Amino acid sequence: MKLRRLIHVFIAGTLLLAGSTVYAGDALRVGVEGAYPPFSWKESDGTLKGFDIDFAHEVCKRLGFQHYWLRSSIPSSHRCQ
Repeated sequence: MKLRRLIHVFIAGTLLLAGSTVYAGDALRVGVEGAYPPFSWKESDGTLKGFDIDFAHEVCKRLGFQHYWLRSSIPSSHRCQ
């Protein structure tokens, strides 16, 4: 059972790190735009919500890392058309 959980955390961590994430010691900096519900969006009070936010928070909690949100925007030249 522990091996299965370890594999799940490893896979989740790998997927998280493959995105806009930078590892620095015991902290992860996660880049999000906050403009694509239901994956990520910005509430009226400025907080970030959505699946990506919840997922990154849970992975960091299970791995024992702190996380920092980096609000970014994707230039229009890099977007799929």
